[in-house]
Amino acid sequence: MGRRVIHLDFAPPNAIENPLEMDETLEAVLRKLNRHGSYPGLFKKAFPELDTITTPYLLYALSNTRPCWFPPVPPTIRYQLGKGSLTEEERQGLDLFKAKCATCHSGALFTNQDYANNGLDTVFPDRAAPGSPKAMPTWANSKVPSLRNVAHRTLYARRPV
Repeated sequence: MGRRVIHLDFAPPNAIENPLEMDETLEAVLRKLNRHGSYPGLFKKAFPELDTITTPYLLYALSNTRPCWFPPVPPTIRYQLGKGSLTEEERQGLDLFKAKCATCHSGALFTNQDYANNGLDTVFPDRAAPGSPKAMPTWANSKVPSLRNVAHRTLYARRPV
């Protein structure tokens, strides 16, 4: 279903057209932007030669604002890189995280790249074949998400599909 993005400049059109994300066409997005109360004026301010928002200008604008999309490096990362210190409260939080979360959320991206049950579901329909062991089914597992910059995201504890 989804497409892999091999370059950051392809991320916006992929997100716009991907049925799992915006499920739009660039043409539909451009129509909406051009009819919006604020965006045409903002684009005109950024690109004085522009009368209508077009695909190249939209993608150029998105490409040039992308560095603003990434939040600053959190104190725990700076600390782990040896480039900063932690307050006592942050140190206690890191110790708690290491004790309770780091088994799955480890490494620089705070994920072990594995699959696990997130604990949201504890009762599973019997999908096992007759005669097979009734261990926790792998279809109930989700990829362990990265917790890097989790405070800046809103999708938590997804259920497996």
